[in-house]
Amino acid sequence: MTGELFDPARMALEPNRESTIQITTAPMSAFGAFRETGGLVPWECLRGNYIIDSHGNAMTLESALSSRRLVRVVHRERLLVPSFQFEGGALRWRVGTQEVLDELRGAYDDDEIAMWFSTPSPWLDGSTPAKTLAWSFQSVIAAARVDRYVVRG
Repeated sequence: MTGELFDPARMALEPNRESTIQITTAPMSAFGAFRETGGLVPWECLRGNYIIDSHGNAMTLESALSSRRLVRVVHRERLLVPSFQFEGGALRWRVGTQEVLDELRGAYDDDEIAMWFSTPSPWLDGSTPAKTLAWSFQSVIAAARVDRYVVRG
């Protein structure tokens, strides 16, 4: 699945008894906004693949996850990846995603970043950053910068 098209809707969320993730996060209902932007893909469907950046460079998804360059959600000890951050159904970062993460990483933890992307923003006329990123990534970067400033000063 290296950079090729994938269909998140086909990747059903099945119980994963082998999961060892021990993180408590918000209830899944808090991430309902991700449904409008392609949903959540189970990590086990992506593990072992590469993601392509805007310069054509490849990075393993494991490396992207460990370096906090991938938005992720943990629900019931299950790692899920919101598909809004991928461009056009391929394993390429959507333009602007990394710039937004650069703004947020110093002010928010991983769970807060996922919530930030799924929460309507007053800086985006009430739209969620995940939804707005598809058509106005500059607006989402600006909203992230303002929110980082509000949190950190």
